[in-house]
Amino acid sequence: MSSIASVHRPRAVGTCYRLGRMWGKHILYVVTFIAIFAVLPTLLSWLILENSVLELRFDRFAFVVITSIFGWLALLLEVNRSPNKNLLTSAIILNFVMVLLISVVLMFSRFYYSRPYIALFFLANTLMCYVAKEYVVRLRHRRVTFLTPQASSSTRADLGSEVEVNTDPKRSLRAVDLVLVDFRQPLPPEFGRAISGAALTGLPVMHVAQYVEEKEGRISLDHITDSDFWTHWSPPTYMYVKRFIDIGMVLFVAPLALFLFLIASGAILVTMGRPVIFTQERVSRRGSNFLIYKLRTMAPVAVDAPQTATSLEDRRITPVGAFLRRYRLDELPQLWNILRGDMSLIGPRPEQPKLVERYEREIPCFGLRHMVRPGLSGWAQVKYGYAGNTEETASKLAYDLYYIKNLSLDMDLQIFLRTVKTVLVGNGAR
Repeated sequence: MSSIASVHRPRAVGTCYRLGRMWGKHILYVVTFIAIFAVLPTLLSWLILENSVLELRFDRFAFVVITSIFGWLALLLEVNRSPNKNLLTSAIILNFVMVLLISVVLMFSRFYYSRPYIALFFLANTLMCYVAKEYVVRLRHRRVTFLTPQASSSTRADLGSEVEVNTDPKRSLRAVDLVLVDFRQPLPPEFGRAISGAALTGLPVMHVAQYVEEKEGRISLDHITDSDFWTHWSPPTYMYVKRFIDIGMVLFVAPLALFLFLIASGAILVTMGRPVIFTQERVSRRGSNFLIYKLRTMAPVAVDAPQTATSLEDRRITPVGAFLRRYRLDELPQLWNILRGDMSLIGPRPEQPKLVERYEREIPCFGLRHMVRPGLSGWAQVKYGYAGNTEETASKLAYDLYYIKNLSLDMDLQIFLRTVKTVLVGNGAR
């Protein structure tokens, strides 16, 4: 009798714990949502409407309640949707649709409304949707197991300590959020049955190379030939929208850029003399060549000198040039290259033709980086930095190809924010 009780007591305790954890999580979500959509509208109404929701003015109170309800619905819809790589784009589109619905409701109901309030509420709620969805996605994939007969030391190192390696196909996967499998490795029948069973229960199954790729933000050059992505890759629709964004952003920053350009040009004339602008041939999209424009940061070199990549503590860089490079002011003339269509604001950095020829001989798939326009800044720049030799260039290529594969507004916004941080701090320049 005591043995039976000892067996069932832990099961009962475990069931109660799981139920309490499940309901506690939902209660926490509800309390958090209510707190957000009670505090945020109150603050916005106090700042913009100069009115507190506690004053109970019906017209403004009804307006705040309507926007709060739509904001709450947007947050719930975003959190409960299936995982999406483009989290920020999804949040923007969803909240934009909600604003349109709010506009329709306000138009037909003739309630009081405030355009600044709606605009600021849209921005704040979009940010909350993005943060909440990113948190939920990370939470869903918190417990990860790698199901394999044998894992190599290199694979274990890539996965890290947070991923459990499971070599027993009979072990239960109920406590797992994500199952990793190396589909390039021959799997015994019992492992195939375990993977099929996991998929049938709705458990996500992912190729281990894809997991490492998303975790580190780079593509494995060793596995790139195993992927059929490159044979089916076509320019996403965003690529065409991206061109209009480039032109709009360049025209927007043109006054400030022109002012900084004149100051930097004066400093170069005083310290180094002419020429102020340095031109060099670079490789653009689809392998076409173009002339890139930069502010001169190096001492003059011989015309027949070999083309080399800039290295750390390069002696050719002058003191003024080092300052310009530190804060990326030497790249201001490239805004003209962007207007011409030679470059984009975001993309792989353009390389010199002779270096491209050499890297294509030494690095597999190097030419794939020319499927998109080169950029003023890029994923490889903010994640890895500059490359001065073949080994560094190969590591940098893995990040460039990851960017091309996942080209989206979310990626560009991440790169833009990281670039702004780098420019303000002044790190990573060569």
